[in-house]
Amino acid sequence: MAAAIGWKEWGELAFGAGFFGWLAIESVLLHRLYTSPELPPALRPMLGIQLAPPAVGAACYLAVNDEHSYLLVHMMMGYAMVQLLLLIRLGKWIAEQSFGASY
Repeated sequence: MAAAIGWKEWGELAFGAGFFGWLAIESVLLHRLYTSPELPPALRPMLGIQLAPPAVGAACYLAVNDEHSYLLVHMMMGYAMVQLLLLIRLGKWIAEQSFGASY
């Protein structure tokens, strides 16, 4: 948003804060999923939020970057596709919870 209204530097700062925050939270979440007991059905739909950070981050990077280096964008979209495939694979397991606000 900041880049769209002409504040490119503020957009870059916000992108950096979000990107590195996402990396830190991602590692904690994955550690919890691998080492803790299985998530209860009521919490499983929240895994869908994992798709947002790489996709939104790629859009933000494109908004603040004037150059034509898209390596980071391709990497983030690739990770978003991995997350999408993982969510599709886990879809039946996630859907054991009836539809509600958590979806």
